[in-house]
Amino acid sequence: MCSPRLARFQKGDLTLRLRGEVNYRNIHRNIEVGQQPTDIWDFSYGVNGSYKLPWNLTIDTDLTMNSHRGYADAEINDNRLYWDASLTKSLQQGRWVFKLRGYDLLGQVSSLRYSINAQGRTETWTNSMRRYALLTVSYRFNQKPKK
Repeated sequence: MCSPRLARFQKGDLTLRLRGEVNYRNIHRNIEVGQQPTDIWDFSYGVNGSYKLPWNLTIDTDLTMNSHRGYADAEINDNRLYWDASLTKSLQQGRWVFKLRGYDLLGQVSSLRYSINAQGRTETWTNSMRRYALLTVSYRFNQKPKK
């Protein structure tokens, strides 16, 4: 497994972070089960970025490619590009924070997950929300302790 963070770049109000991760699995079993894999590679790489705009606005984005290789079934060997983004506005020196976040902007999230173990293939269905937006409002207050 490789380190999740590869590089970081910052210039002024722009920050970019490159990251990557590789997972390797070798499955050993005594019973032959059809065309099941023995060497499985799962890897992901992407970029996170943030940029501070005027008027206390900040835009953040996360773009990640997830890939699976080594499976006998082409349905499991896939690439999925995930993209999330948010826009944040702070007021009164950060006391009020409004954040609008968009998830799965490219519509790549799936509720079906495949995995291979020593006994064979497993399909797992989960409830997951596909593309959506979320607006959050937070308020921070400071109270000094009594003397």
